Amino acid sequence: MLYLKKIEMYGFKSFADKVELKFDQPITGIVGPNGCGKSNISDSIRWVLGEQSTKNLRGKLMQDLIFNGTDSRKSMSYCEVSLYFDNTTRIFPIAMDEIIISRKLYRNNESEYLLNRNVVRLRDILELLRGVGLGKEGYSIVGQGRMDAVLNARPEDRRAIFEEALGISTFRIKKVDTERKLEKTRGNMENILLIAEELKRRLPELKRQSTNAKKYLAIYDELKMCEINAYIYGYDNASLDKENGKKRLAGLTEERAMKEAQYVEVNEKYDELFHRRNGMDGEIAALRDKQLSMAVEAEKKEGAKNLIQERINNCLRDIEDKERQIELLNKDIGSLGESTEQLISSLQRKNVERETLEKEIETINQQYATVGAKTDELNKQSELLRNKLEEALAKTSDCNTKIVACKTEKQTLSQRLEQIEVKETELSQKLQASS
Repeated sequence: MLYLKKIEMYGFKSFADKVELKFDQPITGIVGPNGCGKSNISDSIRWVLGEQSTKNLRGKLMQDLIFNGTDSRKSMSYCEVSLYFDNTTRIFPIAMDEIIISRKLYRNNESEYLLNRNVVRLRDILELLRGVGLGKEGYSIVGQGRMDAVLNARPEDRRAIFEEALGISTFRIKKVDTERKLEKTRGNMENILLIAEELKRRLPELKRQSTNAKKYLAIYDELKMCEINAYIYGYDNASLDKENGKKRLAGLTEERAMKEAQYVEVNEKYDELFHRRNGMDGEIAALRDKQLSMAVEAEKKEGAKNLIQERINNCLRDIEDKERQIELLNKDIGSLGESTEQLISSLQRKNVERETLEKEIETINQQYATVGAKTDELNKQSELLRNKLEEALAKTSDCNTKIVACKTEKQTLSQRLEQIEVKETELSQKLQASS
């Protein structure tokens, strides 16, 4: 007789806290008002026994079985239900007095089945339950509103319910599995027959290969005996080889003593050379330091050289600019020299004209003194001469003004020439300094 001892529920539907329902014999039902969770208990039993349809569990999704939380309580991350069965009569083919069947469901829709706290397959659970006439579709679990469906079911459906209750469905499923295995075995037999036919066709070739293999084994055995005889022959001649080895060992020992003496001598020479090398290493390090300092100094010299070269290049560019300026000044000086020569020649001509006029005035004065008595007669001539004198004086004044302007211009040109000579001197000094 099958006996359900206890149900443990945690996080299943409305059971947020861990709930234990113990069934003490005899008990016939659970009584309570509407909405207290009576149907959830039968749903939990059906769910543990392997129910996969959310419709039969009165939900839309499988995650609806997990407690979804309330205003004052958080939702659960998984749910678990365990059924405790009495197995003292060994109704289950397991050598334990209590059988625990559990099922877990997580939010990611992963599900686990456990038998005595060990993870198993759903198939293992179903086979175990079918053997005792217990299943998720049997009359042993009738949910709310399912009684009419059982009473009004078709004969075929009622037969399936009764077969499950009597344990016949287990044998029916085993029959289906056996037929499936037989069909698979027939296919394997056909494949074996095909392979046998293929081997029959290959039998002559295999016989030839078998003959060759036997010859190979015979030759291998003969080779093994030859190797054993060669080993025995070598062992018999080992004494002679041993004497020869002793002689060679004595010779090698003497040679070793000579080599050791040579080794000692070489070590002494090595030590001497090592000390000399250490001294040379110091000299080499000093030379390297000196080389490094010289390299640094050379880099500095090279930098100074580059700086001087850059300055020389700048001076050459300045010289080129100054030379162009000197050429322009030379041109200006040439043009000023020509103007000066023209002014000097004009001044000379004016001086000649002045001397001539002075001589004419002197002559006129002599004539005026000589003909003083004839003043009245010569008034007209004197007036004319006075006019000529005024014109000559005006010309003399103009010449004097031009002479003063020429002297001023000459002085200005002299100052410019002096400035040019000073610049030429500075440029020459810069060129000499840079060279």
